Amino acid sequence: MKIGSNPTIAWYVSGHGFGHGRRTRQALSALATLRPDVRLIVRSAATASLFEGIANTTVIPPFELFDPGVVELDTLTIDPAASIKRLSEILNRRDKIIKAEAEFLRRVGVNLVVSDIPFLAADPAELVRVPAIAVGNFTWDWIFEPFVGNPTDAMIEQIRQSHEKFEAILHLPLGHEVTRFRQVIEVPLLATPAHFDRVTTLYKLGLNQADPRPMILIALRGGLAPEAMIAAAAQSRDLQFLVNQPIENPPENLHSIAPARGIDFSDILAACDVAVSKLGYGILSDCIVNQTALLYPPRTGFREDEISRQICPLYMRMREISGQDFGAGNWRAELISLLQQPPARGKLPTDGDHVIAELISGHV
Repeated sequence: MKIGSNPTIAWYVSGHGFGHGRRTRQALSALATLRPDVRLIVRSAATASLFEGIANTTVIPPFELFDPGVVELDTLTIDPAASIKRLSEILNRRDKIIKAEAEFLRRVGVNLVVSDIPFLAADPAELVRVPAIAVGNFTWDWIFEPFVGNPTDAMIEQIRQSHEKFEAILHLPLGHEVTRFRQVIEVPLLATPAHFDRVTTLYKLGLNQADPRPMILIALRGGLAPEAMIAAAAQSRDLQFLVNQPIENPPENLHSIAPARGIDFSDILAACDVAVSKLGYGILSDCIVNQTALLYPPRTGFREDEISRQICPLYMRMREISGQDFGAGNWRAELISLLQQPPARGKLPTDGDHVIAELISGHV
């Protein structure tokens, strides 16, 4: 049975990290406002809470893994061998996955497929004869190239053959040159601006709005010992540190913050002077739009970091800290240098959500 008679879009979202989900949320929200008649189905292994509150949106997890992502040994290290193995396993089940997804698309009566950026989404769309559009700043063939060591590897070629089935890719900034798509449409940055000003955010978080000390947000998904955060705060009593996890016996300038009603990560980010995080499209784009500086440790195996180091300093303040100092909490020197760094001069359009919504709307 079809979900309804209204136009229906199936939006496939990579479950790798939070960046794909957070930026998709922005595009979905803009599209739901622009086209309240359109039904939106999110097809992703990402946490469903990322998409809560978007009108006419339903999250339906896939039957099985269809997007490889990469396998991480820890938050700063990719495991190439395990990543290749997982990609191979998905490609070995390719026909089964495509058939199951095509049946799903027929059942819900889909009119358009959008993908950020599982490559296999284009294949079932082709089977049910509906258009498919990709959204992304990088593609998985480019990510996997250095892992396999051969740009003409059979697995890489299979990914690119799927790319040829997309009508177009809406190509976000901060990425590489993409190939094998029928059309490449450059779009503005897809980022999440703050909804509240600094004072309101700090009030809602139960923090002292009058404290003049610069505020540092520790924004990492695990991978950092509490001892490192405590050491960083203890070394810099003239700074405040925020972290979204409980810390036992913290110094007075290290605040554990709990979720507050209506407060988004972007609100907290905008209220801070510096974020401490790994590189990635999500944190970089949100730092750019909210004018927050970034202190980041080096990562191993993340090819997109090479581009981020080159491009992003044009649009934001950022600084790398050695892995040794990062892990030990010896952040003070780099934080002070970053806080003293002049603002970046470059500007990027940040209305990618509205531009993407308009482009997608034109296909349904």
